[in-house]
Amino acid sequence: MNLDDYLAKYFPKLELKQPVFYNWDYGLRFGLGYLNPWIDENRTITNKKYFQSALNRANSLYECIFDMDDDVFVVCQRYSDGRQKIKKQSFCYKGIQSYSYIESFKIKDPYYEKEDVCTKQEHWQRKIFYTKNKYINHKKFLYRSVHYDFAYAGVEVYFINVTKNVILYNYDDRGLDIISHKPETLQSLYNTHNDWILDYDKERIDKIFNKL
Repeated sequence: MNLDDYLAKYFPKLELKQPVFYNWDYGLRFGLGYLNPWIDENRTITNKKYFQSALNRANSLYECIFDMDDDVFVVCQRYSDGRQKIKKQSFCYKGIQSYSYIESFKIKDPYYEKEDVCTKQEHWQRKIFYTKNKYINHKKFLYRSVHYDFAYAGVEVYFINVTKNVILYNYDDRGLDIISHKPETLQSLYNTHNDWILDYDKERIDKIFNKL
């Protein structure tokens, strides 16, 4: 099963793009960074404890969902003007010890297919790895995601748990989205990590999971 076939079956019409939580009916949105990200008032010195606390939460949520033998798609994608690429030296390759296969392709941006801007080369470049969770160094990936806006901008990473039909996306140091094919799959996580749910989205989330 390739990624397109899988998504068509379990997440029909879902596009893998931000914000995943708002693009699907059943999901949880967690807050990660709960300390001050800056040490000084001028915002020139970052707070290492802030990023470590955010990373600890991200790792904890990942490990609640992904078991060692789960089958997983790891989707790495970045926007490119034709020059930026996801190379074999990147953390996307280094973060996966072994994989069954890999897909690589470009996704055209509809805006740049218009006749008046047809000379542009903008597109999404996507690498798809299919593997077992035990071969994924998720901490390496999540470290990059948590630091997305500060040092490692460019590559979005989506973890798709084929065994449990769950998608996890850590968008940056502020938060992490988890969506599922069925809401029942996330009920336990909703109960155990309820105090991490972002206040802004809590009312919407409670309406779904309080009914189960």
